[in-house]
Amino acid sequence: MTLSLTGNSTRTAALRPRWCRALLVAVAATLLSASASTVVAQESSLFRAGTVAASQQPQRRPLTQQDLSFIWQKPLPPNEVKLHDYITIVVDEKSLYTNQALLDREKRGVIDAVLEDNPILDSLTLKPSKQTGGDPALTASYISRLEADANHRSDGRIAFRITVEVVEIRPNGNLVLEGHRTIRNNEEVWEQSLTGIIQPDKVDAGKIAKAEDINHLWIEKRERGEVRDGYRRGWLLRFLDRVQAF
Repeated sequence: MTLSLTGNSTRTAALRPRWCRALLVAVAATLLSASASTVVAQESSLFRAGTVAASQQPQRRPLTQQDLSFIWQKPLPPNEVKLHDYITIVVDEKSLYTNQALLDREKRGVIDAVLEDNPILDSLTLKPSKQTGGDPALTASYISRLEADANHRSDGRIAFRITVEVVEIRPNGNLVLEGHRTIRNNEEVWEQSLTGIIQPDKVDAGKIAKAEDINHLWIEKRERGEVRDGYRRGWLLRFLDRVQAF
């Protein structure tokens, strides 16, 4: 009896895990089938959105940085630029101009003229006069040649920061800017001016804008002092360069 009972107990214990696993699988299948219509998972594929009708797609909430990021902060609204506000303009203009010209011109001509009637003035009337020695003749030839070769290269850069004032706001919202600045160091003087029109969305929250975003931009930079006098042209040289007699 002891051996028989021991054998039945061992067989029952071996079959019990199978029944438990089968029962768990059945319960899980029932729960999945019941909630299959409401389960929504994250999907990054764009193919389904283009092939499945909008009515058949599950209602999913769009993923946003505000919901997923732990360090997300709402950005501050941009500052409204008003009349007579000050804006800092960053000027960094680079220019490179290269011009090359070659002129080679040659002109030839021949003059062959004969004066048949020599007019004379007689009683306020022009009359032909007979040429006793024959009609005077003139034969000449000329050659005109001009050759010129010119090269010009200009490379420059203007970089500075200037604070300008909003002097006008147009009806479409564009801002009219104007600013002037003068720096004096002993005998050296630097004068800078900037004017133009810019759209308000080109001005960032710190009221800083770039000169390249300004329309009708006018930049003027002048220098005075010993350094400028060392390389500037004199009035006579400027006059000769403008006249160019030869």
